[in-house]
Amino acid sequence: MSAGQALRTDAATRQRYDTLYDACPHGLVQQSSCWADATAPLGPDDAIFLVAGDGDQDFAGLPLYLYRHAAGNLITSVPQAGPLGGIFCRPGLDAATRRAAFQSLLGRAVALSLEHDCIALTIISDPFQQDDELYREHLQPQLEFENFTQACMVDGLVREGRVLPPASDKRRNVRRHLRRAQEFGLRSWLCRDDDEFDRWYQIHCKRHRELGAAPLRRDLLSNILARLGARKSAFLVLAAAGEQIVGGCLFVHNRIVGDVFIMSMDSDFADAGTNYFLVEQGLLEFHRRGVKIMNWQSSSSRASGVYAFKKQWGSEEYPYRFYTRIFRDVSFFRDMGSVQMARFYPGHYVVPFGLFDEDDGDVRLFRKL
Repeated sequence: MSAGQALRTDAATRQRYDTLYDACPHGLVQQSSCWADATAPLGPDDAIFLVAGDGDQDFAGLPLYLYRHAAGNLITSVPQAGPLGGIFCRPGLDAATRRAAFQSLLGRAVALSLEHDCIALTIISDPFQQDDELYREHLQPQLEFENFTQACMVDGLVREGRVLPPASDKRRNVRRHLRRAQEFGLRSWLCRDDDEFDRWYQIHCKRHRELGAAPLRRDLLSNILARLGARKSAFLVLAAAGEQIVGGCLFVHNRIVGDVFIMSMDSDFADAGTNYFLVEQGLLEFHRRGVKIMNWQSSSSRASGVYAFKKQWGSEEYPYRFYTRIFRDVSFFRDMGSVQMARFYPGHYVVPFGLFDEDDGDVRLFRKL
């Protein structure tokens, strides 16, 4: 089995990758070549798309991004915000073919890392596939970082055009907030133009300032909406009270899996059930588009209010991991330090921050060297 390389500038080989991706309904939107186009303004990454096949048919693909820096180059499977991805496979592969595809793709990824004098290679796994043993066997990572996402089944929540959370005390809380949104007269629609987008983005910036966090860049969000929206793979639900936009949520998706990418509401309308209303409308739109899994992405901790908010919609945890093969001694990264690393490689995962602890860190977070 061979692993080919397709660069973004090579239309013929990119088409080969896209054809494979389109044949994989469980693929994540972050694994598409369009994701590279959407995140391109943040740069400067060179997108590399690998495919593995037997000559007659391609079986699996892997997106990679090469980030160049004087301190050492870096390859990762997904840069910037929304880090999911890794290898995707054509449905129905037998175990031997799947194993051979992982061996081919990961072997090529390591070879590219050596060719480009990289300090590290990180592949991020798909939380809905659980291919951990294949990554460990064929990447042989020295470091692992485990995270989790929360996700719920769309069909289990949407029935006869209505959103019905699972029966529990929390279900009554959801219904109470949705009734409040109705009482406030909130209405929704999908963003139609730049003016509506800008009105929502101002809310996004305001809310992040209130939370003490840096807003996501406008060009990233607008590019995701424009590029993926043109392929019917992204939409921005807006909520308004009267003529005033009071919140919005950007959703992205492929065919089976959809993500809640970023949700922002005007805090002046928190009591109007705005966030609950946005989730309800997003679920309804996902259902209309045939999306089966709504991925909330990760939370800062299981004790956070954000985690609890997602849980009350019937969300369950799905683990995923950052598998890192390093090409320098561990002292190289410790001498660089986490602060300087963040400055050299903004928006990119390099190694687990646990590596910078005085000891080897929490063994649950990464494999000891």
